[in-house]
This record gives sequence, structure tokens and C-alpha cells, in this order.
Amino acid sequence: MIEREAIAKQFYIDDHAVIYGLLARAADQLYGERGMKASARATVLYASERGRRMAKRASRDGYPLTPAVYRIYTEWADEQKRMKVETLQLSPNYRMNGTYCVWNETWKQYHLEKYGEIYCTYVDKTMVKAFNPGNELIIHSAQSLGGPGCDFEWPGLCYENEEALRADGALKQSKRQVAVKDFLYHCGHTVSAMGRGYALELGQEGSDRIVCQALEEYCALFGREKAEAVIRESELDFEEI
Repeated sequence: MIEREAIAKQFYIDDHAVIYGLLARAADQLYGERGMKASARATVLYASERGRRMAKRASRDGYPLTPAVYRIYTEWADEQKRMKVETLQLSPNYRMNGTYCVWNETWKQYHLEKYGEIYCTYVDKTMVKAFNPGNELIIHSAQSLGGPGCDFEWPGLCYENEEALRADGALKQSKRQVAVKDFLYHCGHTVSAMGRGYALELGQEGSDRIVCQALEEYCALFGREKAEAVIRESELDFEEI
């Protein structure tokens, strides 16, 4: 068995997008409209847990749960620099636009676009509210929902100039060791949370059928070692920080 840290290096955004898409597709194929609704509710559960974890880390470190701190304590980083993002405005609200999204491109590559729509409808807004119910995120457009880009506006967050924005970026980088989780962790959490969400909506037997089908399909695409690593990772307690 490959050690966790070695196998984790083989995971990236593509794996996370595929794992999610395969789970949602299995739910759709096995349960139709009930499965689609269950995927939406399971996605909210998954995103809520992520947002709460971020808040726990920020509070532990003595930071207020502001929109700026949310962005600093986000749990993922694009270390391969494949995402493309531009700043649309610094004030009165910070607004950014993603012009290239690896999640969206991966869903298109594997014909999972239908399920990416569910993810992007719920994930970001749910995480923001789980981090702090008083915060808000306005999504003007998302590529997976047919938009030209991923246009996000953050009420309550503004920057005087580009230097102030870069300072937040530097602080985010300094928090990487305590905030960012690798994509094996994110894949494991996706299987865990979605599975628990399906169990709530469709019963444990239904959840087991969905997860089993999705992981078998993931195994066929990416190999048994990676599939088994995801299964082991999914057994963690994802409320812990």
C-alpha cells in the first residue's frame, strides 16, 4: 500500500471534480429526480462542513469571521496555477471573475456538466453562510451554469488599491500550512459528506449503491490505488480541524 503522502500527490482538482460528478450521476441514474434532489441536499451538507471548518480555524487563530478572512482561510490552493482569475473591481465591493475553471473543464471532459451545475449552484454560497451567517456572496455568473465566467462579488470586502489586495494574498499564503487541505482530503470528504447526505434522503442502502457505483467508475478511470486511497480518506472525521 502506498503511503498517504505519496498517493496524495497524485490528486488534484480534476479528481475532485470527477468524484463529485460521478456521485451525482450515480444518484441520477439510480434514483432519477429523487437522486438529483438528494445530490443538491448532500452538496449543501458537504459545503456546510467545509465552511464550519474554515470558521473553526480562523477563530482558533483569533481572526474575526469577515469576508476577507474567509478568503484567507479557504481550504484549497491552485498550486499548479491552472485556474485563471481577474479582478473586476476593488471597491465598493471586491469583485473577481474566473475566466478558466479546472472544475468546469473537467466536468466537460468527462461529460458530467449536468452535475457540475448542482455543485456550483450550492457550494460557494453555502460555505460563505456556514463560515458566518452574516456574510454574503453574490454570484453574477458561473461557467458551469452557462455564464461567460465565474463572476463573484463580496459585499463588505473592499481594497484601497492593488497593494492591499496583494497583502491579503500574502497573508493567505502564510496561512497555507494551517488552512489548505490537499485534494485527497477533499475527495475523501466529498465521498463522506455526499454519502451521509444520500443516506438521509434515500436511506443507507440507497447511499451505499450510489457510492459503490461512483467509486467503481472512478477506479476504472484512475486506478485501484487512488480509489482505495479515497475510501480510506473518507473514514476521517471531517468536523475536526
